[in-house]
Amino acid sequence: MTLDEIYEAIKNETCIKSYKINKEKTDNLSIYDSKFGGIPYWDFSQEFPTDSKGEKLNLLAQINFDKENFNDDRLPQKGILQFYISSNDDIYGMNFDEQDKQTDWKVVYHENVNYNISEKEIINNGIKTFKEATPEYYAPFNETYKIIFKATDEVMNCYDEKFNSVVTRILKDKFNVMVEENKVSDYLEQIDEKYYEKFETWGHKLLGYPAFTQSDPRYYNKEYSKYDTLLLQIDTDDDIMWGDSGVANFFINKDDLYKRNFNNILYNWDCC
Repeated sequence: MTLDEIYEAIKNETCIKSYKINKEKTDNLSIYDSKFGGIPYWDFSQEFPTDSKGEKLNLLAQINFDKENFNDDRLPQKGILQFYISSNDDIYGMNFDEQDKQTDWKVVYHENVNYNISEKEIINNGIKTFKEATPEYYAPFNETYKIIFKATDEVMNCYDEKFNSVVTRILKDKFNVMVEENKVSDYLEQIDEKYYEKFETWGHKLLGYPAFTQSDPRYYNKEYSKYDTLLLQIDTDDDIMWGDSGVANFFINKDDLYKRNFNNILYNWDCC
């Protein structure tokens, strides 16, 4: 039995479609484009999201489903989805005690987009980019990036809270090998010491499986296990830095995602 054989068995059971995100530095993006950072779209018939101090949040990411062609029933077919975080502290708005409380961060879904709103109107209402609002060390990045999606298949990785239980069952059912859940990593390393590389899922993405520099918060806090779907992951790269080379994840319950209910989200980022 080889690692490739085990990997194929895991792939057959856990493979899902993900959308890798590539970014480009662009200066002429509109308020309606899919992007990291920049000036967001907003219809001021709604109150703009603020942090616990009453200060306006900054746009982290925006996805315009009117313009993207995902053809994926898990995702909206129209509207704009936005991710906001606070730039008032060096933890980027995350609450380590209550990671699913949208106090200093917010996920907003605009089902119907008003394309008559101008960027000038947004700016005149005091909306700022990271670069305008905060010192560099209080934001994971300061520029604005166009984001491009590419569909790919992804396999559950060793960072996922369910990985050990899934592999334990597959080893038993497919290969008649009995391994305790807490010994899965040791067992795979015995087969191939580079097994981590086989299951890596780093990078920016929409949907798919998460990566962590430390650990999955859903593993230690079972109340978070209901957030069973990775919605968005933004990694560290040459231009983006979460703390000390970390990675950020937003999770949602799959039923909430199908219902287009973005009120219940788990926000996590960790670093080395």
